[in-house]
Amino acid sequence: MTHICPICGKTFCSKHFEIWWNPKTFNYESGSWSLATYCSDHFDKWWNPIKFSWRKASWRLAHCCSDYFDIWWNKDKYDWEEGSDDLAKYCSEHFDKWWDKSKFNWEEGSRELAQYCSHHFDKWWNQLSFNWYDASWALAQYCYMHFDKWWNADSFNWDQSSSLAQYCSKYFDKWWNPKRYDWLFSSTALAKYCSKYFDTWWDENKFDWQDASWALAKYCSTHFLKWWNSDRYNVKHIVHLEQYCGEYKEYWTSLKLYASLT
Repeated sequence: MTHICPICGKTFCSKHFEIWWNPKTFNYESGSWSLATYCSDHFDKWWNPIKFSWRKASWRLAHCCSDYFDIWWNKDKYDWEEGSDDLAKYCSEHFDKWWDKSKFNWEEGSRELAQYCSHHFDKWWNQLSFNWYDASWALAQYCYMHFDKWWNADSFNWDQSSSLAQYCSKYFDKWWNPKRYDWLFSSTALAKYCSKYFDTWWDENKFDWQDASWALAKYCSTHFLKWWNSDRYNVKHIVHLEQYCGEYKEYWTSLKLYASLT
């Protein structure tokens, strides 16, 4: 049941809460989520741990009422299945109070742990429970400082290779694997973030010339003579040669002429 404010006609109006609020008639089963979402400023007036619908609105408490965490938190009533990710995202400052590796929903909340609780990494990290399939990239992006603790070439989802190139280039020598790297969708990241290791990763037969030719021109111009191939370079990216590889104009001028004729 949706509650309409009798004063302004808005749904669950926080401004006129004192006027419409009636704890005796309010339907907590269907409306708990709305109280947490729209009326957090009046938390102390509507909060009732017995009537509150933990099953339907636990995650809303974490999302909208983190300021009152110490009042509402109950690890036995909280819906871990639906709200683990919200605890990690919105209640990271209370991590030590709510963390429970046996209750946490790793499948749904691994990304949020990596993204919002990286400073508690040593407390929550578990390579057997972590959702590598969906959240490998989050480890690379938000927990790169702990790389040596979480890196596992066999568990990491290589479909998310670009995150390694972008955020963990410092550890290139530890993670680089030309057979596992996702060349089709992550060639650009190699050129952009790992140009200093060009001689190690360059492979003209695996590199994605179709979509990433421009990245070679822009970020690997100093290696031009090593990668240049007029038959493979994408003619649609000619403008990047003009902008970043002018000193090698004699090599690609004919390609530009071809581009102007097609």
